[in-house]
Amino acid sequence: MRIKAQDNQSKQKYTKFKVGKFLTQCTFYTLLVLPGGIGLLGYQKGASNLINQTNKQVSQAPASLASPLKMADSEVSYSGATANSAFVAVEPYVMNLQGASVKIPLWGAPRKFDFSGNVPFVDPATGKANSQDIEASDNIKIIGDDVTNAGVPGRVTKQTLNGNPVTMIRYNAGDDITNDKCRSQLNSYPIPVRTHVRWDFEVAFGNADGVNDWKLTKPWESPVLFWQMHSLNQNFPPLAANVDTDANDPTKLMITFFQTVGSQAAPAEIGRVNGILRNTMVPIVIEAFLDERSTAEGGKGLLQISVNNQRVLEKAGPTLALGKNPPWWAMDMYLWNESEPYPYTRASFWKTARMTVLPVPKATSTPSSTVVAAAPAVTQANVTVSAVRPVTPPPVVLPTPVSITSTYVTDVLSTGVTLNWTTNIPSTGVVYSGLSVDNLGSQISDSNLSTKHSVKISGLKRRTTYFYKVSAKNGSTSALSVSSFNTWRRSQ
Repeated sequence: MRIKAQDNQSKQKYTKFKVGKFLTQCTFYTLLVLPGGIGLLGYQKGASNLINQTNKQVSQAPASLASPLKMADSEVSYSGATANSAFVAVEPYVMNLQGASVKIPLWGAPRKFDFSGNVPFVDPATGKANSQDIEASDNIKIIGDDVTNAGVPGRVTKQTLNGNPVTMIRYNAGDDITNDKCRSQLNSYPIPVRTHVRWDFEVAFGNADGVNDWKLTKPWESPVLFWQMHSLNQNFPPLAANVDTDANDPTKLMITFFQTVGSQAAPAEIGRVNGILRNTMVPIVIEAFLDERSTAEGGKGLLQISVNNQRVLEKAGPTLALGKNPPWWAMDMYLWNESEPYPYTRASFWKTARMTVLPVPKATSTPSSTVVAAAPAVTQANVTVSAVRPVTPPPVVLPTPVSITSTYVTDVLSTGVTLNWTTNIPSTGVVYSGLSVDNLGSQISDSNLSTKHSVKISGLKRRTTYFYKVSAKNGSTSALSVSSFNTWRRSQ
């Protein structure tokens, strides 16, 4: 059944994670001095004392730090991996996760890792959605191939910004919370590990159109997580990026990067970029070798990030958390510090949003592994590093969220029908029905805590289309699904 998310009344509570407590440590990195400020470089013995240069301009640094580290080549071959275009996952899609061979379901279609503004949500070549799902505040979720090119109107859609096609991710002022937080989000299919990957982004935060203006608040009051690589191995993303009011210049924004990798229990801030302009496209390149192992264990993990065409961070070491669940990436507007509907709209506009997986180099050719050379400074960005995190929400252990795995009708008659649904965990449920999605006036409850549910509806009109909404609830989590059915012309 397709989930009708176009109607703002169609609601569904669901979450995969929360961003909570942040570590206030930031150690074992050396600093790379760039023309516009300070960047982070990977760990080098004896250089950790430079971390005390937090929020300061540095005039010079050893020349040996100016050359970027070499990214390792991909170890696993995937047919959809090419050096110059978005990765396409193709069945059989198998990953080696800490020694375990895991087959990732793609449900019968290739999945392209490109959510740029000029790329429709549904691949015209396959008729299938490239995203794994779309979630939105006001409690909406569309799963898998129920995603259409309409996305979630008003929240996750395709738009035109200054003549350019963009993908908009937006939290609307006053929208309902989703599992205690405000959020809209698009999730990819799983990412192959032990590979050299690269994300290319062009994203603007806000638009001065009277609707999507990014209102500046106090720094750390309401940070927004706008991108992440996540997995189910822990509560926190191995890599994520926040945007917030600049702590140094309250007329601008800042981007903060943080990690939860290896055996870490909570995120650590690893770098910060100040001086980001609102309503302006910001180019961001994130390049990494995805590896959960430490360097001492033979790991090849390396992270390199550029913002506004300027290298701002390079860090050697694990880039994934320990565990046998694959990672995925997401474009978000996730207000993780907000537990009530938020009064301001937060919108990001993505002109470019794609992931490339570099292929295993051929034995007879030059290795395809590349690095991003430091480009000339852009005056907009002032890169600094911080070892202090003012906001430290407590860590949260999430319950397994309830989700509706199927809905279907049986015993269809001219004046009655039986509605059935299943859930991933035991739950109670309520069915609302009516002649339109805006008028679901009839209500029948199923108070049995079960994964299989069935209710009978009678007194219906013959040869009529009815809409129904199933609401499943377990503890503090709930889910919704909206669909329709037709009654018979005459009694059977």
